[in-house]
Amino acid sequence: MILQTLYQNCVKEGVEFFNEFYVLDQLITEVDGVKKSAGVVAYELATGEIHVFQAKSVIYASGGTGKFFKVTSNAHTLTGDGQAAVYRRGLPLEDMEFFQFHPTGIWRMGILLTEGARGEGGILRNKDGERFMEKYAPVMKDLASRDVVSRSIYTEIREGRGCGPEGDHVYLDLTHLPPEQLDAKLPDITEFARTYLGIEPYTDPIPIQPTAHYAMGGIPTNVEGEVLADNTTVVPGLYAAGEVACVSVHGANRLGTNSLLDINVFGRRAGIAAAEYAHTADFVELPENPESLVVEQIERLRSSTGSERVATLRRELQETMDANVMVFRTEQTIKTAVEKIAELRERYRNVAIQDKGKRFNTDLLEAIELGNLLDLAEVMAVSALARKESRGGHYREDYPNRDDVNFMRHTPWRTARSAPTARKPSVSTTSRSSRPATSRWSVSTDGYPCSGQGGRGRPARARLRRLPLHHGHLPDPPVQPGGLGGGRLGRLPSWRSTPRSGSSTASTRSSGTSTAPSPSAARARTASAARTRCGSTARNRLACKTLIKDINPEKPITVEPIKGLTVLKDLVVDMEPFFQAYRDVMPFLVTKETNEPTRERLQSAEDRERFDDTTKCILCAACTSSCPVFWNDGQYFGPAAIVNAHRFIFDSRDEAGEQRLEILNDRDGVWRCRTTFNCTDACPRGIEVTKAIQEVKRALITRRY
Repeated sequence: MILQTLYQNCVKEGVEFFNEFYVLDQLITEVDGVKKSAGVVAYELATGEIHVFQAKSVIYASGGTGKFFKVTSNAHTLTGDGQAAVYRRGLPLEDMEFFQFHPTGIWRMGILLTEGARGEGGILRNKDGERFMEKYAPVMKDLASRDVVSRSIYTEIREGRGCGPEGDHVYLDLTHLPPEQLDAKLPDITEFARTYLGIEPYTDPIPIQPTAHYAMGGIPTNVEGEVLADNTTVVPGLYAAGEVACVSVHGANRLGTNSLLDINVFGRRAGIAAAEYAHTADFVELPENPESLVVEQIERLRSSTGSERVATLRRELQETMDANVMVFRTEQTIKTAVEKIAELRERYRNVAIQDKGKRFNTDLLEAIELGNLLDLAEVMAVSALARKESRGGHYREDYPNRDDVNFMRHTPWRTARSAPTARKPSVSTTSRSSRPATSRWSVSTDGYPCSGQGGRGRPARARLRRLPLHHGHLPDPPVQPGGLGGGRLGRLPSWRSTPRSGSSTASTRSSGTSTAPSPSAARARTASAARTRCGSTARNRLACKTLIKDINPEKPITVEPIKGLTVLKDLVVDMEPFFQAYRDVMPFLVTKETNEPTRERLQSAEDRERFDDTTKCILCAACTSSCPVFWNDGQYFGPAAIVNAHRFIFDSRDEAGEQRLEILNDRDGVWRCRTTFNCTDACPRGIEVTKAIQEVKRALITRRY
């Protein structure tokens, strides 16, 4: 709901989004001896073009780095792109050795099962059925802190009490809890167990293992989100918030739900500070040929004829990190990881991609992301090697105790290519002789004291200038018309894939297509397709017609472009009409108040119930892409837009219901719906879409809502 509300208010304020623009470089210019942010360089996935954004303020909110682990709760996109862009420009990263492992991830998948399951009475058991947490935390038992529970689980596994044929997991037992309690308090947990594991949590325990969850380290900032070059020096115009940043409010081990601080507190502070700075500062002159680094990187990958493959290197990196730098660490395991990462970095020079085109080349993007993961994995491993103690999410078996005398310090790291301002450290966390010979980094492990940092914050409006660059853009083969909307008739390409036996997730490969698809675009990530289309949002642009819960290893999986939208390349469709319809219905709260309310607007349970169902919409486009009317009429608003209009029309706090009804009272609006119920059946969130559309029609007729 936080994300949905944020997006709705961005639509309300007319915020311009550059969707599928990937920032690959941070621009820094030195002015009178002071390094300042000048803007960023971005790669546009849709066209393959490079864009330079000259901006007074830049805020990174690009998330964590969890994808250098194999078992992780992090999304596919969390490859540390923001950290890497800043890091390569000579700015430090901080406390990268502190990484939290959530104890209850779905076995082998890493999908998170909330600790609320243990809060409701769930019990962790080993292969003997023993409630083993009583041995490790006699008082807190299963509700001990995440690092303690994760280490306890791996101790059970390492000592031969793990479950399953390979003894590589334990069980989360909910079978003693009443089914009605599970349904009311833990509906996601039960659905995940059924969908991804094919087990019934009423009667069967759930196999789990610790999963890489959250990075406490990142780009160092003060409490206003301003990026720090050292403990006191701010980089003017550069900000970071969220998991990408290290404001150090979490220390070495974040507590449950405290990531909301990153969003609600420091995200807001960073935005206010950035706007204030942009209001008073001038644009910083761009460096000469600002795009050169990115152009060189992209052209090298696109033209490479090497023998290494991205997927192979990424798999080896993840297996190495899981085996050597996860919950338990020692000097030997960390050195093993550092040596392997150095080998992978060398092999990365010989990596090649299969898709040589420019439009929607996700093959190229994944190669770039792999480079980021290799950089950051090395930083994390060497940081862990330097910290010869155990603290929070960093546990060294060879140094099991906390050492406040020598290590009550942050760990900052920067690249050898940078020439940062020298600073006088108060304590050194390692000697030169302890650096691995294979590390290519100039490692400054001279920590600086933990301290509070102040700042400013008065709201103002930021300004941005975008300078597009065109570097020999080569068009791909002509786009084949596709989709059935707006008279854009054309053959729909489809891809089929046969899953491996025993697999609970699906991935597609191309075969028998009407055009020659790129391997990147013919791939679908369907792990989150719990009940319907692949992916958790429509931005994946694909429609998987086989539900994960219905996967049969003997039958193929069919993937096709989302119907009713123009096919841009292979399976990729233009989602802009879908989101334009969403924006057209004013999907945000409209009130007469011009200022932020002094207190929360209250509603009765009855008022909330009128629109509660439609607040669950995640804009996945499942309902719209299943609608026969939308297939044949590209001007139709579609069920998703009408559902989101309903959400605000029936909200007692909103004052623009009449306006939305007039928008929908159109030949392309709500009256085009023929009530076939496809939309309700397709919704992965269980929203009664047809009922919502009927209520909007009734409101238009009676003018009562």
